[in-house]
Amino acid sequence: VTMADRAAAERACKDPNPIIDGRKANVNLAYLGAKPRSIQTGFTIGVQQLHPAFIQRPFGLTPHYVYPQAIIQPSVVIPTPVQSITSPY
Repeated sequence: VTMADRAAAERACKDPNPIIDGRKANVNLAYLGAKPRSIQTGFTIGVQQLHPAFIQRPFGLTPHYVYPQAIIQPSVVIPTPVQSITSPY
């Protein structure tokens, strides 16, 4: 909320829990930043991170960062099958 003048902003900041329409309100001021969250103690079971190579891809698609062997090792020559010049149908 943006206040029209400085006095209105100062009045709003004086009471962090004003009573509005008979109910207690909570005023969080953005300029103060978020409160640090406390670390929960006790035994917790977390989700184990999986290496991206072990994640299953839908429909057998390969990830985009896999390059042909010749690009990674240019000194290695991999023979490719000879394609016939006949109709592709």
